[in-house]
Amino acid sequence: MLLALGVIGLFLPILQGVLMILAGLAVLGKDVPWSRKITDRLAAFVKRRAENRAARKRGREEAAPGSEAS
Repeated sequence: MLLALGVIGLFLPILQGVLMILAGLAVLGKDVPWSRKITDRLAAFVKRRAENRAARKRGREEAAPGSEAS
């Protein structure tokens, strides 16, 4: 049901389609192997993106002019 609402929500501005699809996949992931696989891949992707973003932010902070102590 949540997956169906998510697909409809992709076209209607009132519903949050992506959020409904993610919730539907999370609920189905307990019973359906393909849904669990998608959820695991998505979680790994989000984790990699967060780590990359944090590494870039640390790199910018280290390279920022005036950030060095004199």
